[in-house]
Parts: sequence; structure tokens; C-alpha cells
Amino acid sequence: MTQPARILIVDDEPPARARLRDLLDDCREQFRLLHDGIGDAVTSCERGSLGLGWWWRLTVSGAPIARAGRLFQRERECQYSVTQFVAAVPVA
Repeated sequence: MTQPARILIVDDEPPARARLRDLLDDCREQFRLLHDGIGDAVTSCERGSLGLGWWWRLTVSGAPIARAGRLFQRERECQYSVTQFVAAVPVA
């Protein structure tokens, strides 16, 4: 899975537009993999580094597809969050 990118384009030249188009195409492809593979997804809640919280990860066919954007204080909050995420993907 490619790393998320922050997009800042200060000009509207063709190379900048082409790069943006490539990033959007990659984003669409990653979402398609998530959407199509949600039935085979495996979720896990794990302790964050330094043991300061919990975060969830979702894998499809052994490849990481999604992860929590923040840490949760309790494991049950982490479990609830990933359950809500998995339920929302098919209707997204």
C-alpha cells in the first residue's frame, strides 16, 4: 500500500495536474481494493507504540489496506471503531 500523500499545488502547469491525476487514480484503486475485499478482510486491534493507546488495522489477503487514523484509549473503543468502519465500507 502506498503511503498517503498531501497534495499542494502552487501552479496549474501540466506536470502538476498530471501528478494530481496519478494520485487520485491511485486513491481510487486503493479504495476499490478495500471495497471489493471487505468480505475477506481481517481486522486487528493492537497496542500503539510505547503502549499509550490502541489502533486498528485491516488487511485483505495479508496486505494492509486501512488503519485507524488515531489512537484509542481503550481496546473496546478500538473494536467498536473498526466494526463501524467495516460496516460502512460496502455502502461507501
